[in-house]
Amino acid sequence: MTLLAVLDVEAAAARSAFSVTEFHVNLWSLAAFGGRRRSFLLDVGVRIKADAVPVSHVTLAIPFGTVEFECLHPKLINPQTAGLIFNTEVSVQQSVITLDNTPLNVHKVSSVGSSKSGAYSDNYFSLWDMELSSPIEAHATGYFRVRFPVTGAGKTWQWQRQRLFRSGATVDLRVSDGRSAALIRDGSRLLERVRPISRAAVFVMVPAWMHNRSVSPAPHYIRLLEGNLWKQYLDRNPELRTRSRLIVYYWKNNGKQLAGGEHEAIGPDNPFQVFSDFGIDSHPSRITTILASAAASVIGLGAVYSLPTQEWVSVLGGWIAESFNTYFTGWSAANPINFVVLAGAGFIAFVQTARSSRLFAIQLRARFLKAEAKMFRMFSAS
Repeated sequence: MTLLAVLDVEAAAARSAFSVTEFHVNLWSLAAFGGRRRSFLLDVGVRIKADAVPVSHVTLAIPFGTVEFECLHPKLINPQTAGLIFNTEVSVQQSVITLDNTPLNVHKVSSVGSSKSGAYSDNYFSLWDMELSSPIEAHATGYFRVRFPVTGAGKTWQWQRQRLFRSGATVDLRVSDGRSAALIRDGSRLLERVRPISRAAVFVMVPAWMHNRSVSPAPHYIRLLEGNLWKQYLDRNPELRTRSRLIVYYWKNNGKQLAGGEHEAIGPDNPFQVFSDFGIDSHPSRITTILASAAASVIGLGAVYSLPTQEWVSVLGGWIAESFNTYFTGWSAANPINFVVLAGAGFIAFVQTARSSRLFAIQLRARFLKAEAKMFRMFSAS
């Protein structure tokens, strides 16, 4: 699923029918340990205009697998990082920032009151109910920004492979897209809660060694990221080496202008879709590939010829054969119930084990990514 949207709360009685005046999306492809592995972060900023009812809860549809989030309120009330985020001079007074002589209330997102919906979320899609620490009052405007470490990229970021090597990646971001919601269980109920978006800005940061092959629509601009300036915002170095660079691709959509001068809102009937195909040219040399293949072949042949001669292999094989003869002697096709019961029990055990292992793997990956981010912060400090 590639649905990226802002939704009202699930309970119909508690809905506030707010509108989203600005929607900011930052997808970061950052360096990670291990060759050309990448670590992904998704930053989402939402500027909300409340109607007659205060807004205290907002639901975010995230097209990635996520386990936790981080409120970026401290970054927003820091004049230096806030200036980078909004690309203008910013003055700050407590939780009110001034942009172009316009005050904007910045709200915290409660980590205690916010939760992920297990009914809709899976390995590659997350539905988060975000609780604001202080509500946006009726007829007022407020802004919040959160960060999601990505544990599963799904179809939004797909690596392309040629033989054993990565040859590129495709990025498919769809803001308020009804076709993406159709792939989600009870997705029609989610579409009823999608709020209109007046303006959207999407930034995708990729390494310089990935070049763009095709893109739709055309980016508003492409530039180099000022890595040193964004270290404080990211709490880490964007790349392992200072000479490495990130390229910024920026798309914006103000909606189609209507006769009255207003802009048509982004919604399920008028989604904002961003697609880009990136290529990777450089691969290991032929000599490196030949040497690696030869080493793997030698190790594999050595294991094949040496394992049968090991004493522990003979002992293990004898134990398996003896156990089989002890517990399954007398079983035959004449009594197939035994086989059906055994196969059914084995299948159930396999499914439960696979499910538990998958959840454990997701949690383990999230912990690994957190530890990896802490190590990058240490390198940044040094």
